Amino acid sequence: MSSAATPRPASVSGGLCLTLFILTLALTGINGTVQVSTPPMVEAEIGKPISIPCIPEISTPSTMKYIQWFVMEKNSRKRIYFQDGERRIIDNETDYTSRIKVVENYTLTIDHVELGDERTFLCQVGAGAAGSGEATTELKVYDAPEVPEITPSEAIISVMETTPAKVATCHTRNGYPAPNITWYKDRTPLQATTKINSKMYMISQATQEPSGLYSIVSALYYVPEKKDKDSKFYCEVSYRMPPGVDKMKESVRISIPISYPTENVEFVFQPRVVKEKDNMTMKCKSDGSSDVEYTFYRVLDGQDEEILDSIGNTLEFNGVQRMDSGVYGCRVLDFDVLHKDFNTNKTITINYLDPIALKPNGPYIFMEGDKNKSIYCSAKGSQQTSVIWKKHKKTVSPENMLQLPVATFEDSGNYTCEVTVQNVPSLTQQKSISIIVKGKSHSKSSGGMLIVIIIVCIILLAFLGAVLYFLYKKGKIPCGRSGKQDITRTDAHDDIVVEVKNDQKVPEETVLLQGVNGEKKPPSDQGEKGIIRPAE
Repeated sequence: MSSAATPRPASVSGGLCLTLFILTLALTGINGTVQVSTPPMVEAEIGKPISIPCIPEISTPSTMKYIQWFVMEKNSRKRIYFQDGERRIIDNETDYTSRIKVVENYTLTIDHVELGDERTFLCQVGAGAAGSGEATTELKVYDAPEVPEITPSEAIISVMETTPAKVATCHTRNGYPAPNITWYKDRTPLQATTKINSKMYMISQATQEPSGLYSIVSALYYVPEKKDKDSKFYCEVSYRMPPGVDKMKESVRISIPISYPTENVEFVFQPRVVKEKDNMTMKCKSDGSSDVEYTFYRVLDGQDEEILDSIGNTLEFNGVQRMDSGVYGCRVLDFDVLHKDFNTNKTITINYLDPIALKPNGPYIFMEGDKNKSIYCSAKGSQQTSVIWKKHKKTVSPENMLQLPVATFEDSGNYTCEVTVQNVPSLTQQKSISIIVKGKSHSKSSGGMLIVIIIVCIILLAFLGAVLYFLYKKGKIPCGRSGKQDITRTDAHDDIVVEVKNDQKVPEETVLLQGVNGEKKPPSDQGEKGIIRPAE
């Protein structure tokens, strides 16, 4: 540890006494040697502490030792520390009075290294009769520079220039020692050359600030090409830091302002498929970077041109019609290449679809059994169309003809014809119709009515017979059991004989209706069955 000694001319009185003592020992003929070792160089970062070891080797044991640390100033040395036995003295009024200390093994530690500490330090050790020895160390100091700043040129550089122009400047500050700057284009280092030539070179300048640190400015001179419009340029500062480590810092990446003439022109329009009533936008694009003039036109009659009003490189149409179809183009005038004509055009078709037409016209009323009934659906469009027929959302015909081979009641209903422009799915038309199938009136019909009447009559007769039979069973209708009917009444009545048969099993006898007495006649007296005749 350092101690505050009473100020005295240590470098004079103490040194003189020590010198006389050493000379005395030499004159007495006592033999011995002292060897001192220190590293030849030590690297330190500015602002941080650093230690310099000092290792003595004494050939003859000695109880009397001392150590001194010096700094070299030009051709002289200046002591900054002395230690003799228990005395530890940090010399006053030096650059290190408040920044150093020496530990037990004689190692010198410097706190908060400064740029001025880059100098030679000397360690001297004395050992009485063995004599003294000393060694020196070069202290190198380092300070990392700031991140480099890159600034593109304010002027736009034309690729048509024949000599290099300054495209960017790189600036880094406060480094020590002076750092190096390297230029890159798209991660590829540019060959460093300071010799002026016709393609590329760099000019760098180092400035030492009042602090003693260095600032570096490097300017890149370059003849750009058109492909450089998409390139990224940046600079890198490289420097060394203890302990012997090489480091680097990169600037941000920039694009340099480049001007290049037009080589090609592109003419586009949106939407890519145009139909009637659409809004359409045309654009003319130059691949050059310089200012150009755009002119839109329409070709008339295959020869003449109609100049169209536009804003910059854009031309807009609202609600186009089929008559707007035709050849459109754009022309570019580039003042950097006036001798070249840049012109391109395209044929633009405005797609359309007319209303649907049906053949034959309605109404569509067919009779059941009609054969080969067809309905045709069509619509005129700008391109080929596709037609389908649907019934209840189900496709019943994939073409423009709806055919009924034989008309049936199941064919009745609502049908929809859909027409679509094949390359423009959004351009479609629909039309719905109603088909009615009716039944026919024939003579398969008159016969049917007759059958119905006969059946009804049979049912009525069966019912009447059943009623009469029921009345007979109940005794409501008296009938004789044998012999012929006696006619006692003076009134003349015709006998009515009726034979009624039904599906039910009844007695095999005939019900006779005879005037008023209702006797049942034997079969022999009844005559032919089912014949109505006058009574005897």
